[in-house]
Amino acid sequence: MMKKVKQSLAAKLLELAHSKVVFPVLTLLSFLESIIIPIPLEAILIPLMHHNRDKIWWLAGCALLGCLLGAVTGYFVGALFYEQWATQLYGLFGSQETFEQVIGEIESQGFIYILAVGVTPIPFQVAMLGAGIAQYPFLLFLLAAIIARGARYFGLALLVYYIGPAAGRVIKRYKYQVAGLFTLALLGFIYYQFAA
Repeated sequence: MMKKVKQSLAAKLLELAHSKVVFPVLTLLSFLESIIIPIPLEAILIPLMHHNRDKIWWLAGCALLGCLLGAVTGYFVGALFYEQWATQLYGLFGSQETFEQVIGEIESQGFIYILAVGVTPIPFQVAMLGAGIAQYPFLLFLLAAIIARGARYFGLALLVYYIGPAAGRVIKRYKYQVAGLFTLALLGFIYYQFAA
């Protein structure tokens, strides 16, 4: 039974990969993944990228666009509706204490914290809602989100471009190491740009 479901999903994904609606559907899925639905977007992106190598960078761009639209939505939900939804937001963060720690990190480390959350397995909803609640400057939030999520999706595209569908196994097996390398590379780049 499960094998048939997997085969059916694989067939639908292959059909989507070669359809005219692949870009808007991917953008929508990325948007939904970033705000409400815990879809493992990489599980969809890797086969799409593998079967559309000539459109791999467009696919990464659509994933980034959808994620940024979701990030902006989350930021403004945090900024505008925190008072009404505080109790539910504490639940999302696990506890009020964790929530307060996140807000404290954003207030003290803002840009770097958002970058780090954006490339690690920590749900990005934490950064976008937290940034809105903390009233972190919107344009800096957006820049950090573009850099972090861009590194994530275009880095994935680069990986798929060079190693194909094995990228999924590499990411699954080494996700924390890959996230750590992305974070270190990003922080090194930022340090080099601003300290030099």
